Amino acid sequence: MIRFFLYSNDINSKIYNYTKINTIGNSNYSIYSKGEVENKADIDMRNGVGILEYTVWGAKDSKNYNTIKVGASSKKMDCIQ
Repeated sequence: MIRFFLYSNDINSKIYNYTKINTIGNSNYSIYSKGEVENKADIDMRNGVGILEYTVWGAKDSKNYNTIKVGASSKKMDCIQ
């Protein structure tokens, strides 16, 4: 199962995150957006494998003002279900 904490598929969207994000388990996205993103909270993704911390697809702006701690990587795609 893939978990999204903040998700938008709209290219005109604006996400403003002020909430700390911590993950437990594998296959997590913290912020996934096709629109604009501003992150003003810590993101801790160290508890799991197959995690994308902060993903913005498209030509919109993305700004991070806090700490992002990354988790382990896996060469296998079986960690993402």
